[in-house]
Amino acid sequence: MTGTVRVVNSSYERGDLDPESAERVLEAIAAGHRLRLSTANNRHGQEEFRLALVEYVDPPTGATRYAVTHERPEGRETKDSDDVAAAWAEYEEQARMMDEHGHWDATDVAGLVSAGYSYRMEVSDDEGATWLLKEEGEGTLSSDVDPDADFESVAAARAEDERWSIERDNELAALREAVPDSHIPSTPTYSALRVTIHQDGEVVAEHRVDFDPVILTPDQIAAHRQTLRRLDEEPDLDYPDLDLY
Repeated sequence: MTGTVRVVNSSYERGDLDPESAERVLEAIAAGHRLRLSTANNRHGQEEFRLALVEYVDPPTGATRYAVTHERPEGRETKDSDDVAAAWAEYEEQARMMDEHGHWDATDVAGLVSAGYSYRMEVSDDEGATWLLKEEGEGTLSSDVDPDADFESVAAARAEDERWSIERDNELAALREAVPDSHIPSTPTYSALRVTIHQDGEVVAEHRVDFDPVILTPDQIAAHRQTLRRLDEEPDLDYPDLDLY
C-alpha cells in the first residue's frame, strides 16, 4: 500500500507488530466489516485463494483501520492502513496481479472476468440439424488451471475428452450392423458433438466435433468374428474384457 502501512502478519516478510499485538489485531479484523472480496477455487470446488478488504477497529487505539488479507495455499498475508483509499488501491492491485497468473471465480474488481461457468454437451445423429443433451454441469477456470486457459480452450478440452467415447460407440454400432450378435451392446451412432460454455445465461464459447461414417475393412470384420468365436468358446469371458481395436 501507499501511505502509512503496517505488516500485521505475513508468511513472506517480518511483521511490524509483536506476536501478541498481531494476534489482537487479527482477531479485530476477523470481527470487522468486510467491504470487498475475491475468491478462487481449486478443481474440486474448494476455496483456495481469498482476498478481502476489511474495515475494523484497531484494539489499542479504537481508530478505524482498513486491512487487506490475502490467503493462498503457500501462506497468508495481512497488511493494513488508516487510509481507506490506500487499502482500496492495494486490494485492487493484488486482485489484478492474481488475475494475471490465474483466475478469480468471483471478484468485485471491475474488468476482471469471474471464471465460473456452466456447460452443455450435446450430440446429433443428423449432422447438427437437431441436438440431444448428453451432459450438463458447472465448472471454473480455477487458480490451478493454466493461466492461458480461456473458455474456448475449456470447450475444446471437454469435447476432445468425449470424442474417444463417441468414436468407440460409432465403431461398435458399425460392428453390430456388420456382424449381428447379442454380445455387442446396442449403441447409437452420432455424427456430431458440441460443447457450449455459458456465463450469465449467454453462450461465451462453443466447440464442435464432426464424425465421419465408420467404414469397416474386411480385416476388421474378420477380427471381430474371431472375437465373437472366443466368446462362444470361453463362457467365462465377458465382452467388455476383450480389446476390439
